Amino acid sequence: MGMKRLLPALLLSLLLLGHVLALTPQEAMMQAWRNGNYSIVEPYLSPAMKAAFSEKVFQSARGDS
Repeated sequence: MGMKRLLPALLLSLLLLGHVLALTPQEAMMQAWRNGNYSIVEPYLSPAMKAAFSEKVFQSARGDS
């Protein structure tokens, strides 16, 4: 009976933790900009944005040459 109560509590905790840790698109962009890590923002871009805002453009905009 203990496992039946523990499993739903664990799943709920994981869902809440995932929600709290998720970045908004704005937060992802700022974190990517600070770290110079394009892969942080890439999942938030549409296919059209990925074509227009490639990693090369990202690095150039940051001044990384």
